[in-house]
Amino acid sequence: MKKYVYIFYAGGNFKIGVANNIKSRIKVLQTGCPYKIIVLAHLYTLDAFKIELEIHKKLQRYNTIGEWFTINIDIYNSIVNSYNFIKAVDDSEIDYINPLSERFEDFEKLINYEAISEKYFDLKANFDFRIEKISREFKYKEKQLEEIGYNKAIEALQNVKKYVL
Repeated sequence: MKKYVYIFYAGGNFKIGVANNIKSRIKVLQTGCPYKIIVLAHLYTLDAFKIELEIHKKLQRYNTIGEWFTINIDIYNSIVNSYNFIKAVDDSEIDYINPLSERFEDFEKLINYEAISEKYFDLKANFDFRIEKISREFKYKEKQLEEIGYNKAIEALQNVKKYVL
């Protein structure tokens, strides 16, 4: 049975989904959405669920929640052209989407920041582990030197420890 694959826009996000009736779908979604939902494009096909899944996989990294994605106009046009969607509005009428490019760049920066933060914490944990290991080794050497009575060696070791730790 044929169904619609649709692309909606609301509040800086795009929704890609499947429906029997686009108007009914918007009516249901609009109730819980604080932004006006706009139909950007649709495709009437027997392969609606397959196409929807393919698009969701392609856009996975831009997913905000559920079937909503934060993408820029270029990615939107790429999807529309790849699957031969019928545009409900002309690109000249959706210039308000272009600022999403800036939001997309901010999103990319956030992703990069999170990756850098994760790397930092991994390095810090590794560094802390190594410092702890060196500290234990110093304590062990101090104890060995104490046992055999090498006080001057202990003092030298403690001086080195001040600079290392």
